[in-house]
Amino acid sequence: MISQVAQTKEAISEKRVQILQLDEEFLEKVLSDLQNIRSQIAELEEQEVAAQDRLKRIDIRAPQSGYVHQLNVHTVGGVIAPGDTLMLVVPEDSDLVIESRVQPVDVDQLQVGQDAYVRLAAFDQRTTPELGAAVLNVSPDLTRDEVTGEPFYLARLKILESEMPKLNGQTLVPGMPVEGFIQTGERTVLSYFIKPMQDQIAHALKEK
Repeated sequence: MISQVAQTKEAISEKRVQILQLDEEFLEKVLSDLQNIRSQIAELEEQEVAAQDRLKRIDIRAPQSGYVHQLNVHTVGGVIAPGDTLMLVVPEDSDLVIESRVQPVDVDQLQVGQDAYVRLAAFDQRTTPELGAAVLNVSPDLTRDEVTGEPFYLARLKILESEMPKLNGQTLVPGMPVEGFIQTGERTVLSYFIKPMQDQIAHALKEK
């Protein structure tokens, strides 16, 4: 009887050991499966990020609405290299800025806020007057013309808001040719009488 009790206890102990071993094996398997699942999730997340990036690049969107200027790609299905410029977009609601070339010998006479005036070459000069403007900034270094190689400074002008009614409803469009003149000295009283006649003669010669 005593021997049977001892055998039973030994069998119970063995079963407990087996249960512990099974628990450890099960836990190891669960941890292994969990690690594999985590690796698969990380891989799928990377694939999702890559897919979202490709999806975003299917449609090209500008950060704000505007006018397309200087479109460089005209083919359907063409390959675009990284860093290539597709087009320039002029914001619809932004202030139009006039870019004017300044001779290097004259740049020392320019300063921000200086008075200027512009002529809109696209409009009828007989009905569209000169518009007052101001110098916004001047480029800090020389720029060279890509064709002629001639050096110049780039001055940016802005038409004064008080001058806009003189357009009589005509619309300014990006890329429109404009003649900009920056006043670097005082105009004499005589020049106010002579200048209109000079302008008429100059434009008459151009028309011929």
